[in-house]
Amino acid sequence: MASIEVYVAAHKPIDFALPDYCRKIHVNAESTGQWEGYLHDNDSPDNISLKNPDYCELTALYSMWRNCKADIQGLFHYRRFISRMDKPELEPYIILMGEDVKRHSITEANIVDALRDSDIILCFPYYPYPANALEDLKNFVYQDGIRIMCEVLLEYHPDYKASLDYVLASQHISYCNMFIARREFVDEYCRWLFELLYETERRINNSGYDASNKRIYGYFSEVLLNVYIHRHNLRPKYFMMILLHQKRVLRYKLHRVKMMLKKIPGFMKLMYSLHLVDEVVARRYASMKKFLSRLSSQTGNYR
Repeated sequence: MASIEVYVAAHKPIDFALPDYCRKIHVNAESTGQWEGYLHDNDSPDNISLKNPDYCELTALYSMWRNCKADIQGLFHYRRFISRMDKPELEPYIILMGEDVKRHSITEANIVDALRDSDIILCFPYYPYPANALEDLKNFVYQDGIRIMCEVLLEYHPDYKASLDYVLASQHISYCNMFIARREFVDEYCRWLFELLYETERRINNSGYDASNKRIYGYFSEVLLNVYIHRHNLRPKYFMMILLHQKRVLRYKLHRVKMMLKKIPGFMKLMYSLHLVDEVVARRYASMKKFLSRLSSQTGNYR
């Protein structure tokens, strides 16, 4: 059986059980010191740990790319995981408590089986929104930064223009830089990605940015992963995302009730007719239905 390692990027301690294939990696370790029992994004001299305030979980991805030897590799977050549920729901995520993560996470057998006929495992698009990826990105990144990122991509790879336009105009892309794929994909993708990010970083002066806007490279890469997949016509396999709410018991229980109610035929239609669901939620719901309908008519094809 192929060896599998998925790095779980953490800037807070993880105090619950993870699947056996997961490896906890402490990010920003160069600045905050190393934690016992974790990998660290500065374990080797070749690291970008100090870039963590700007690059977010990508410092863990870089460490995985440079150091991991497993046949199949991937990246999760300390509070976001890929579940074993590959059947479409009307929301792309499930909310769990920490102790449930190992039981509901994608299994090694799921991973190997999915990658027999697919190139990459992704989460279903997270929070489909009524605008598109470009408009959503503007909520987190200054527009000048977006312009520079696009300029760099098209200077280095002009053949990516159609894919860039497609993804920026799309209502459905996978977020959070989370994926599982074969080692060959990780190597090729990371070579491509970090070259672009370094050049974008060289051209952007973010000295006046606040802490949120300084995370631009983490946000950029969420879009760029989808651009890369589209350009190379890769075949994703989608699973639902796990969102961790370790101490929010009431929210967890309400979410489970809501998911059960949505499965009742006509329930959502009734909610809309009674004006008990606001317009944004309704549009997101309709957007997700559109995506799932398209997905069901295509076998593993991203588009």
